[in-house]
Amino acid sequence: MLQLLLPIRYNLFLFYFNYYFGCFLNLTQLVKAFIVILNNYFGGVMDDLDKRIIEELNKDSRLSFRELSKNLNIAVGTISHRIKKMEEEGVIKGYIPVVEPSKVGYDFIAVINVTIKRGKLQDVASLLDKFNNIVSIYNVTGNYDAVIIARFKNRGQLNNFVKELQTFENVDKTNTSLVLNTIKEDIRVKFD
Repeated sequence: MLQLLLPIRYNLFLFYFNYYFGCFLNLTQLVKAFIVILNNYFGGVMDDLDKRIIEELNKDSRLSFRELSKNLNIAVGTISHRIKKMEEEGVIKGYIPVVEPSKVGYDFIAVINVTIKRGKLQDVASLLDKFNNIVSIYNVTGNYDAVIIARFKNRGQLNNFVKELQTFENVDKTNTSLVLNTIKEDIRVKFD
């Protein structure tokens, strides 16, 4: 089996070698590029091209490989390979529309701080899985063990949620803050 994989891996190596080494001016650039190739080849570090692809997808995740190729001046096959690799490695977890919550009836956002009995965070988190209006659950340091960000259609729905949360066996205490105005909200990962 290894003998079958070697030609494929060798061809990939040659592809990357030719792709990266075609335009180097000095030995330093050559060495840096060789390190990038080894990192990519043996699975690891994202390079600048991966970051540029993600930045383009952040602008519009509906772009085709051909459009990405044109925007980044990179071959379509390279774009395709890089995106598939990032999907397989879990770097890109999915593609979703960015919806304005208030336009679909979710007018209230609550930040709920929760104190949980020692060692029971996962138990509480598994109970919270059934709530589709929860945006995020964070395990945090400080006075509370977890922070829940959730959206609600009205105050009654928020009230019912908090009351149900307080009935959970391993929840000791909650403290709820209602968001008055969203100053910034962005789920995209941006690179320096």
